[in-house]
Parts: sequence; C-alpha cells; structure tokens
Amino acid sequence: MAISYPTEPVVEQQQEEIKSRLCNIEAEDAFLSILIEDPNLFLDYYGRIKDLDFFDSKNREIWKILVDTYSKNNRSLDAILVLNNLNNSNSALAKLLKEKILSLISQFRLSANIENYFQIIKENSVKRSLVNLSNEIFSKAIASSSSLPLVVEIERRLNDISSFLKDNKKIFTLSKALDLEIENMRKMEMTGKSFYGVPVSFYPSLEDLIVGFHNSEITVIASRPGVGKTSFAINLAVNAARRTKSKILFFSLEMSVSHIMRRIISSYCGISMKETRISSLSKSSKELFKEYEQEIRSMDITIIDSSGLSFHAIKGVCMDAYNQNGLDIVFIDYLSLISLFDSGSTAKEFLTRKAESKAYELAEICVNIKNLSKELDIPIVCLAQLSRLAEQEGSRPMLHQLKSSGGIEENFDNVFSLTRSGGQNSNRQSNSNSKTRSDLIPGEVDLTILKQRNGRMGQVIFSFDAEFGTFTDTGIDV
Repeated sequence: MAISYPTEPVVEQQQEEIKSRLCNIEAEDAFLSILIEDPNLFLDYYGRIKDLDFFDSKNREIWKILVDTYSKNNRSLDAILVLNNLNNSNSALAKLLKEKILSLISQFRLSANIENYFQIIKENSVKRSLVNLSNEIFSKAIASSSSLPLVVEIERRLNDISSFLKDNKKIFTLSKALDLEIENMRKMEMTGKSFYGVPVSFYPSLEDLIVGFHNSEITVIASRPGVGKTSFAINLAVNAARRTKSKILFFSLEMSVSHIMRRIISSYCGISMKETRISSLSKSSKELFKEYEQEIRSMDITIIDSSGLSFHAIKGVCMDAYNQNGLDIVFIDYLSLISLFDSGSTAKEFLTRKAESKAYELAEICVNIKNLSKELDIPIVCLAQLSRLAEQEGSRPMLHQLKSSGGIEENFDNVFSLTRSGGQNSNRQSNSNSKTRSDLIPGEVDLTILKQRNGRMGQVIFSFDAEFGTFTDTGIDV
C-alpha cells in the first residue's frame, strides 16, 4: 500500500499562530526606545542584531532607520537625527514610523535593562527561525530525490542559528578592548598560564619557537607522503592529552580508527608498528600494553573516522563537543579530503563543480575553518600535502609548494613543513648544545616554520623512529 503524504505540513498551517506567540513587542519597543534615548549604547548592539530579529514590522523598519541614520551621520545617532532622516520621505510608512518613534521617545526605560530586552528579542528570533526551518525540512524532505544535500543544508542552517545564539561580540572600542586584554592578563596570572591555548612544552625546541598552539589560530603541517605528518600529529595530540589534560578532537579522513589506534599504542607503549599489525602481541609487548592501557584510556581524545566529511559536518561535531564537554584543540588529517558541499545543488552538480575548481573549494574551506577557530576560540591543526615541487627543487620548502596553497597562505596563521633531513643548510650550529648537522643520525625530520603570523621563522630537528612512530626533540634548532 502506497504511503500518502500531506501536500502541506501541518506546522505550516499553524505557523503564523505559533510565531505570533514567539515574540515580545514590549521588549522590542523598550530596546529601540533606549537606543534612541542613549545612542552611546548603539555600537554595543550594532552587528549583533538585524532587522528580521524583530517580529513587529514597524520595529523592523525603525531598526533599519537607526542603522541608516548612524551610517549617514558620521557614526552619530540621536532622536533629532532619526526624525530628520524620516522627514526626508513623505511616504505613508514614514509618517507611521515617525508616530511610533515619537511614542517610543515618550516612554521612559532603564538603560540598565537593555541587555535583558536584547536577550528576549534574540531568543524569540531563534525560536521563530527553528519553526521556519522545521517547515522547510518537511517540504524539502518530501520533494528531494537525495537526502544528502538536505542533511548538509540542515547542518549548515542549525550551525548558523547556533552561532547567532552564542552572540559573540566582535565590535570593541579601543577602551573596551584594553579592558578585555587587562582582564585576560589578570586571569592568566591567577591560573599560572603563559597564554591561552595548548602548550607544546613536551617539545622544548618547538615550544621556544611557537610558544604553543594559540586559541583562534590555525596551523597547517605539510609534508610529502611518507614523511610522518600523521604520526607527528598523533604525537602532538597524545602528549597534549597526557601532559596538559587537553580535550581533543582528531578527524581522520584518510586512516581508519583502527590504524590511528595502532599508532597510538605503538608510540605510547613502545610496541613496534609491525607487531601491532599482526594478530597477536608477544609476551613482552602484552606486558607493555597492560602497563599503559589505563593511561591511554584516560586521555580525552575523540577520533572521528569518516572519509569525505563536509566542513559543515566537521563544524557540527566540533560545536557538539564544545557545548557538551568543552574542547581545547582540533586536529584534521587532512585538509584536501574535506569537501565543501553546496547545499543548494544536487550531489552530481556539486561533484562537477568540485572537479572544475578544487582550488576555489579549498580556499573556501580554509576561510570556514578559520572562522570556526575564532568562533570557538580554540586552535585547529590541519595536515596537508606538499606538491612534488618540494622534491624537484631540492631546497628548503616554500609556501608555494603547498597544494592549492593560496587559501592556506591567506587564511592560516602558521604553516609548518616536515621534510627528511637532506643536507641543506648544513653545519648550522644549535642555539643551545653546539651540535651541528654533521652530528645528526639517520631518521631525522626537519620542521621548518614557513609562516608564523605572530612569531619568528626557524627550524627544529626531530629524531623520527618510524618503527614506533615517535618524534623526539633533538634539542637542535637552526
């Protein structure tokens, strides 16, 4: 028996009635009244609210008038300027708005309550957005031939709503910015932290150069295949979880969770990776695993094993982790495997455009990752590949050797490369131990800082034990 669907969702029939309950006209009036009477507060809310957040149609238009007046009058605003702006129009709407503004001015409101009014407006706006979205989901789910574009669109829309609900203020006067920085310094002094982010003090030479992974910054670690970038990222994640108790998300778009787990066991327990791939461990390896098993279990690392993840799916996982348990740092292995799905198109159309413009797609993904890092105020570390130019040119790696490097160069704060030691820059002395390149042993990997937005360039030499997937700081930086 065929299933019959209603042509219109029930919620649409009741939508206007439901939305009319999700408003507070008095709060909207009070909010606008205070802004007109106390224009110094306008900058605090400019950019945090938009006209569609007001339910009352007149209030929407009044907000537009306030924004327009503020823009036209050299960032100034008061009741006289607002009314003068309306006097330039003889329309019936202008007359109605003028009457309402005069009414708002005549009402006394306490400026101290403006944030409460704003929160009421915002909360109701979010709820109305959810009603609209639920109605769209019903209609599109019936009409859509493929569920994937719809799911991606829903993820994106919900993330947008969630971002608005968080209401991160991004507009600061210099005085307010200074107050914020003084407060940050005070908090760091009280907690004993030297910065906000995740330190890498377990690698002293690297820590000396970058002073850890800082909040709101993106770092890309690039190499040719087989150099050990995934092992290096795992080393960073495991050490951060163990020594600084960081809460970590590790997105593995290339390797399965089993492969990642074997590498963690190998590097942490000192069991060769060859042995972890066979069916059973030797007696001594079993004893090592038993000794360190609980320590591994205690690490707050969540592995997401999924190929072809879209950025919006990654953002959704990050937002969930951040809101539920907190989140300190994210690792993504690796950048080129993330897809940017256009929610307005079919999967076939998307794949066609993807093939035509991979560089554009990657640039968009880089911008989105940067915005996510700023929104959550955490560091994000992405792995990437160097092009074959890194091998052909036989010199120290360069930024242009990153695959589709434009978006990475522009949007990422730090760019590191990993290369096998090959003799370039030989005989440079260590800053500390007077070791030279001639002292280096086989299996060494150079980490070169190609870009550091807030620091200096440099190079750190690691000893890489491929048998166990471990990186050890040699104490040499050049």
